[in-house]
Amino acid sequence: MVVLNFYGSIKSAICISDKLKLYISNFNSDNTPDWISGWKGELEEVLLQARAVNELNNKRYNIQKGDPLITLYNNIFPNDPTTTSLTKKQIENITDKMVCIYFNYEYSDMPMGDWTTNCFDGRLCEEDYAEKIISFLDFLTYPFNGIQDFPNPTPNWIYSSNHDKEDESRIFWHQTQYGSDDFIQSLIAWGKLIDNFLQTDNDYYQFDFLCNAIFDESKCDTYQYIKLYSLCQMFLENKKESELDEKLPYFLDKRIDFDTRKLMAQHLRRIRNKIAHGDFTHFNKEIEKYAQKFLDDHYCYDYSEYSRQNWVLLSICCTLKDALALIIYYLLFKREDLDYLKKEYKNEFTND
Repeated sequence: MVVLNFYGSIKSAICISDKLKLYISNFNSDNTPDWISGWKGELEEVLLQARAVNELNNKRYNIQKGDPLITLYNNIFPNDPTTTSLTKKQIENITDKMVCIYFNYEYSDMPMGDWTTNCFDGRLCEEDYAEKIISFLDFLTYPFNGIQDFPNPTPNWIYSSNHDKEDESRIFWHQTQYGSDDFIQSLIAWGKLIDNFLQTDNDYYQFDFLCNAIFDESKCDTYQYIKLYSLCQMFLENKKESELDEKLPYFLDKRIDFDTRKLMAQHLRRIRNKIAHGDFTHFNKEIEKYAQKFLDDHYCYDYSEYSRQNWVLLSICCTLKDALALIIYYLLFKREDLDYLKKEYKNEFTND
């Protein structure tokens, strides 16, 4: 179970994805499972604990800030604002408006087997899968990748029932730019996209693979680079790795001319190969070549933040993240075109 960063009233639990049996609701909505309703008291305690931690941090760093719990309450209930400490009832009112997302299925509904094999189950030593779903959607709708056709707005999560290392202040994140109906309709649209994609058992396994591969992808280092390049390979390579020299440019930044994108793709492949073969002397040389050809004229390095090599890795990881998001867009919206590019491509593919 994951709590999302918008608030509203949901009379009855809403099915987001029929094939995944993914639902959203309030804790007290009709048809909400008892095990979900039982988290309401826990969230009330979490709000109080997070406020206490926030107060300690403010004192420690001499920060003058107001009570985040009162700010949250006033944002949710602008017609009934308060400036004093919240009552127990007012805190309950906050949790009554919380929206959570969770799986609710029988094993007969899922093609992934039972408790021993079904990947969508919540287990003590694994992250809640609803958290992975939200992280997957956030990855695809990252504001700088330029893809406009994905459903929007996409919520983030502020509390996960199986995540014990979260930032306490996260519980106070509140998206106020959009209304709850906007988020609900966006999630329903995402569910339709996912259900349309999940046609075979292999699709379920591939979806699971992508959610796990993309989850916690915040780092931009050599490991992340290898992973991102390999994911692009999975979708684009048919017989040999060098095919990406011709195919990957279609998914790189279109503000760059195509010939330059082809040159970038060649360099990206060489960088990947130097890492894969443990040739770090030539890896460093390839990183420097990439920096001189594509970054130095318009990139502001701050070596107090990152080394030169890590600045380049940050840039190329961001480049591959955007490319991968566009590839997954084709997977969800234009799957036949992506299959064609992988298997039948003969220099006539276009994604304009």
